[in-house]
Amino acid sequence: MSQSISSETPASKSDISRTSTYLYAQEPFETFQHRVRVLCTNLWPSVPPNAITIKHMFGGSYNRVIGITVSTPHAPGCVAGPSEYVLRIPRYAGTRIEPELATISFIQDNTTIPIPAVVSFDLTRENPIEHSYNIQSRMPGVRLDKIYKTLSQAERLSIVRQLAHILLEMHNVRSPTPGFLDASRFVPRHGGTGGGLVPEVLVVGFGTNIVGLKGSRDPRHFEDGPAKSKSTCQLLIDQFDGWQAFDLRNSCREETTVEFYGRLRALTREMERLGFLKDSETSFALFHPDFAPRNILAHKEGQGDDDETSVWKISAVLDWDRTGFMPWPVVCTPPTWIWSDSWGDDGEDDEDEAVLWETPDDPEFRERKELFDSLMGTAYTDHAYSAQCRFVRRLFYFASYGFNTDQQYKYLDKFYEEWKEAYGTIEEAQEAPVSKRNKRSFYRRTSNFRDKFRGCCCVQ
Repeated sequence: MSQSISSETPASKSDISRTSTYLYAQEPFETFQHRVRVLCTNLWPSVPPNAITIKHMFGGSYNRVIGITVSTPHAPGCVAGPSEYVLRIPRYAGTRIEPELATISFIQDNTTIPIPAVVSFDLTRENPIEHSYNIQSRMPGVRLDKIYKTLSQAERLSIVRQLAHILLEMHNVRSPTPGFLDASRFVPRHGGTGGGLVPEVLVVGFGTNIVGLKGSRDPRHFEDGPAKSKSTCQLLIDQFDGWQAFDLRNSCREETTVEFYGRLRALTREMERLGFLKDSETSFALFHPDFAPRNILAHKEGQGDDDETSVWKISAVLDWDRTGFMPWPVVCTPPTWIWSDSWGDDGEDDEDEAVLWETPDDPEFRERKELFDSLMGTAYTDHAYSAQCRFVRRLFYFASYGFNTDQQYKYLDKFYEEWKEAYGTIEEAQEAPVSKRNKRSFYRRTSNFRDKFRGCCCVQ
């Protein structure tokens, strides 16, 4: 029989209490499920209550997730059998679900990539669960991070071909402006089951108008203005301007904040001067920010008595949060987990990205990487493995998320150290020839700035 494993995993009662109650200060599933049941009976009034099953599932950092199974009764004009759904509820008050809905609609309209369909949504709190939500179809398959290392080489090569096809399809969707996908309005604001989603999808800015919740560093809480045509250099500078304004509003160290972001802007301009930030009319392409094996489902097709007759097919790509149009160096971030076994259960590589660019010694790893590179083409690989583009990707990460944790400052320290070794300091590169580099290093100065940030209300 074919495998059809859910994209989420049920949790134990102890897990339920720990995640829902303690971590996110949410109503425990034991009581919340009764309100979910009322919602389901409203959405499927012809289905008996005992034909609806509600199950807790592990969610993510931004969404609470609950599984719903609706057993359709035998009736004229109805297809009998269970239907699987996933209820997604934002964990934080004030989080808009329009970007997620707009992204799903956009991907379905512009690509053939398999993703969950939205079957119902409510942008308001006027419902039994008293929260905005959306219900999506539950896709068949098992998470790739659970099976990829156990597959044969032939099966993994088949998966590589499918992954390359998905990425190339995304890269062919371009925009003249960078930004995230959002929706300006919905018709209707409430989407009943089977009613369809009718959003007006648009590209919005990256959140440089930082007027969100006081003290919140989550880009979802920022106000995204309309996307404007701009260069990658200007995009990065605008982001650092926005973070500076945010930190000045929430920090007690004005002078340090201004100098800190001033140096990041100087680094951006230096990258521009060195030719790292070249742009064209097709510089911004569709990018999935978390194209990891944990967000990819696969299932077996054509399985008979002989397993050799079955083929693993990618059945869905999940978690399109904050998907948008990004600069080409960011779009070409290489999925190094394809040819490496160094990643953990979450699909994150433990090794440095630059190490994983190298041709692997293991013949099977090498075969997978060479196949992927040949399918993607030189336009992709030139950006994916370029040291210059790697610096751009890392700077873009800082511009997107700002600085709030010790880990982020460690990443920044490492970034500056590698930049200094490759290109010298900012001041040296701008003011002196290579032979006369003798000024105090940008890396060490910025490390001192980081230490001064300790104790500020905006740094945890």
